[in-house]
Amino acid sequence: MSIKCVLGWIVLAVAASPAAGEVLPAAPTLGKLEINAKYKGDDGAVRPIGPVGLRLTCANPVTFSHQFTTSAGGHVEIKAPCGKCRLESAYPVRVDGKRYVWTSDVVIAPERSTVDLIGESAPAQDGMEPRSESDPVPTAAVGGAEPSVPTGDVVLPVLIVGVEAEFPELAKTTRIEGKVILQAVIGIDGLVTGATVLSSSNPMFNSSAIQATSQRMYRPARQHGQPVAIYFTIRVDFRLR
Repeated sequence: MSIKCVLGWIVLAVAASPAAGEVLPAAPTLGKLEINAKYKGDDGAVRPIGPVGLRLTCANPVTFSHQFTTSAGGHVEIKAPCGKCRLESAYPVRVDGKRYVWTSDVVIAPERSTVDLIGESAPAQDGMEPRSESDPVPTAAVGGAEPSVPTGDVVLPVLIVGVEAEFPELAKTTRIEGKVILQAVIGIDGLVTGATVLSSSNPMFNSSAIQATSQRMYRPARQHGQPVAIYFTIRVDFRLR
């Protein structure tokens, strides 16, 4: 029996000898997908945007689903099984008073694949009315519930699965330590989305902090016994060992 850690999840693997003549399925080949999220403004110019919460769903040749967040510059790299997949927004993002969503069919190959996602302005839907510019704009809408700032009657989220942030090579070489303070949304499903940097001792740590935070899993916040989505402040420290 062996224990493996895959993207922050603990997987218990039990080794068993195959029956005589039994052919075990081959492990899926992993490819690397590079994503650049962008949007087209009213002036027609295409600009990068981030962080953007995205969901990748694959069904051929294996079933696979992963939710993640781009960096503040709209860039992210992930590994996933090779094959045909669907890439779409985990939630809309508001820019200049408009809601934008992203969706694309992608093919992940053994070699690096690159996708430039151009967001499209989306009309209000699912009972969501357009907000006035003076209204507070949520970073995300998770699990069908818009997040709120927690009040005194909210039981705060509890970390279940943590992922250690990767120490940037430049920081290792120059022996620089640091910290990043982020704000993110913890949804009613315990997933982290919409992580944004509030403050940082050095920008070189930002991308790594966002990537690690976005892979965390929490026991969601609760209010009156029901799970609720909230804004949550998270600190990520980078310490040399």
